[in-house]
Amino acid sequence: TNTVDCSLPSDLHTRRASYISMSPQNQKLRRYQIVTFVLTFFVYASLHCCRETWATVKTNFKAHMGQSSTFEGVEDTMFLIAYAIGLFLMGNLEDRINVRFFLLAGQFATAVIVFLLGLTTWFHWTNPTIFIILWLLNGLVQSTAWPGLVCIMTHWYPLSIRGTIMGVWSANAAVGNIIGEQLNNLVRDVIGLDWRYCLMFAAGFTALMGILMLFFLKLSPAEVGIDLIIGDESEGEALRPEEGKPVTFRQAWMIPGVAYYALAYATLKFANYGMFLWIPTFMKKNYGTSSDEADDFTSMYDFGQIVGGMVAGYLGDRLGRRCPVIFVMLIVAIGMFLTIFLNISDFNILYFLIPASGIMIGGPANMISSAISADLGRSPQLHGGKALSTVTGIIDGTGSLGAAIGQTLIGYIQGFGWKYYFLVLLIVCACTLVSLSRMLWNDVKHLKAERQKRKKTRQYKSLSEDSDKETLLSP
Repeated sequence: TNTVDCSLPSDLHTRRASYISMSPQNQKLRRYQIVTFVLTFFVYASLHCCRETWATVKTNFKAHMGQSSTFEGVEDTMFLIAYAIGLFLMGNLEDRINVRFFLLAGQFATAVIVFLLGLTTWFHWTNPTIFIILWLLNGLVQSTAWPGLVCIMTHWYPLSIRGTIMGVWSANAAVGNIIGEQLNNLVRDVIGLDWRYCLMFAAGFTALMGILMLFFLKLSPAEVGIDLIIGDESEGEALRPEEGKPVTFRQAWMIPGVAYYALAYATLKFANYGMFLWIPTFMKKNYGTSSDEADDFTSMYDFGQIVGGMVAGYLGDRLGRRCPVIFVMLIVAIGMFLTIFLNISDFNILYFLIPASGIMIGGPANMISSAISADLGRSPQLHGGKALSTVTGIIDGTGSLGAAIGQTLIGYIQGFGWKYYFLVLLIVCACTLVSLSRMLWNDVKHLKAERQKRKKTRQYKSLSEDSDKETLLSP
C-alpha cells in the first residue's frame, strides 16, 4: 500500500506546498483524483440535464396531458418534497451501506423514469395518477446522488484545498442546466425531432454516465492501494475516510453547526431556486422578452453560479474560515435585489445584476451544500464517527424543503407584481444571514485568536533573534 500523508500543518501555505509535491505516489493519486472529479461532476450534471430538459418541455407535456397552470406549480413542489425526503433517508443509509449501490440505482432509475415520461404521451397515458407516481419516484431516486458524491469527493481531497476543489466541482448543477439547454436546442432545432426525444436523449446521457461510473469510479483511495490521510488531528480529520462507525440521524443533527447551516440553506436554496426557475417567467411577463432571450438570462445566472462557487471556495480556503466569505457575498446579494426592487422598470441593469446575483447567491449555496457539509461531516465532535452522507443529506434535504415552500410562495406573490418577487428574495437572504450569525461570530473569534497567536509568535521570534545577536556580540 502506498501512503500519501495529506495531514494539515498549521501553516496554510506549507500544507498546500506539501500536498502538491509530485512524488510517484502523488502522481498516481492525482490521476485518480482527476478521474473521480470528472466522473462525479458529470454524473450529477446529467441529473440536472434531465431537470432542465423537463423544464423546457413541460409546457408541451402539460398541453398534451391537459394539465392546468396550477398543477404545473404543484408538480415542482411535489418533486422537491420527494427529493427532500429522499435526502434525509438516503444520506443516512449511504453512511451504512456501500454508496456505489445507491448511486448506480439512482442513476439508472432516473434514466428509466425520464424515458417513460416521454413515452406517456405517445401511448396516450393521460391519467394524472401515472404522472404523479413517476414524478414522485423521480424526486426520490435523484436524492441518492448528492450525499454520496460529496462523500466520495471528500475521500479524495484533503481539507487544505477542499473549498477550492468543491467550489469548482459544485458547478456541476449549473453546467448540467447548460447541457440540458443545449441538448434541447440540438434535438429540436438542429436535428428537428419532436420534443419527446429531448427527454429520451437526456435519459440516454444519464444512463451513459451510470455505465461509466460502474466501470471507472473508485469510492476512495484505498480501492486503488493508496492510503490517503486527509486531515490533521487538530482538525478532527486524522482518521482515514473509510474508518468510523456510522452515526444516527439524530446524532448528526446535534453536530455543532449542522442545524444552523441547514436552516440557512433552507432560505438560501429558496432564493437560489426562486431565481433560476422563475427568471424566464419574470422576463417574459414583465418585459415581454422572447423565450430565447429569457433563456439567455437563465444561462447568465447559471454562469454566475459557476463563478461564485469558485470564488467562495478559493476565498474560504485562503481565509481558513468559510462563513465570513458567505456572509459578505449575501450582503452584496441583498443590495442587488434591493436595486432591482427599486428599479424594476429598468431592463438594462439586469444584464449586470442577473449574472452578478448568480455569483453572490450561487457561490454561498454551492459552498454550504458541498464543502461546508463535508467539513461538518468530519467534525472533531464525532470522535471518528461516519456522518458525511448523513450531514450532506440533512443540509440539502432541509434546503429542498425551503425551495419547495418557495415555489408555492413565489407563485402566489408574483400575482401582486414582480417587484415583490425580488422583495421576497431580499427577505429570505436576510433570514439566511440571521441563521448564520452564530457561526459568523464563532469564525470571527477563531480568526482573532489565530491573529493574536501569530502576533505572539512573531514577537517571540524577534526577541529570540535579538538575544542571539547580543550573545554573538558579547565578549
